[in-house]
Amino acid sequence: MGMRREQWKEITATNYNKVEPQLFIGDFNDVLTQEEKMSLHPKPHSQVREFRSFVDSNFLMDLDLKGGRFTWFSNPRNRFVTRERIDRTLVNWEWRLLFENASLTTMPAISSDHSSLILDLKLVYKIRKSFKFEAFWADNEECEKIVKKGWEKEVSQSYEWTRITRRMNNCKEELKKWRMFPHEISTAILKTPISVVNKIDWLYWPWREDVSYTVRTGYHVAKTASQELNQENSSTSEDKRDLWREI
Repeated sequence: MGMRREQWKEITATNYNKVEPQLFIGDFNDVLTQEEKMSLHPKPHSQVREFRSFVDSNFLMDLDLKGGRFTWFSNPRNRFVTRERIDRTLVNWEWRLLFENASLTTMPAISSDHSSLILDLKLVYKIRKSFKFEAFWADNEECEKIVKKGWEKEVSQSYEWTRITRRMNNCKEELKKWRMFPHEISTAILKTPISVVNKIDWLYWPWREDVSYTVRTGYHVAKTASQELNQENSSTSEDKRDLWREI
């Protein structure tokens, strides 16, 4: 027990990269609570306290274990089998942010008194979305100026098809940088409440006489144009109908 206590202290003292993603996995031969041991004799409280101190000092969290409550089983003594959860995975917050979908599963103990741990990172590969021109952009007078700006950029290519391709790419880049709404207007749009009960929009998008665009279209545009805005709770006020009529 004394050697283990010194080991926890040494790891903590030499852990200079606590702000970097970290993972500790394996047999720690210690428990975090008395509930993690089923035995005739509980773990010494000082031993549990030392291990918890190690976890807290290194800003670690215990990954939830699926498939079983315990990971180690003793030989039967007096017809009783001691069970403990001494195998685990400890990670810090930075690691958890990188692998939000990671899961830890235990397998049945076969030819060993320990259950195997399976850590599945469940990597999610983000697919880059292709650029798409929204038809309602054409209703905005500024859109034509943005497209013209991209098309008239200097292109030094001799082949006609290459020049056309470059001009199209320039238009795309200019449109991606274009903000359809000023920052304050986007903020107001995102705070305008949408009813979760009534399916009919009473706030209309007034750019077309047939009212083909509703408030939900405005939400889509505002969120796309203001990705850097922090997500806030929608306002419960209903005094913003005039805002949509002005836009």
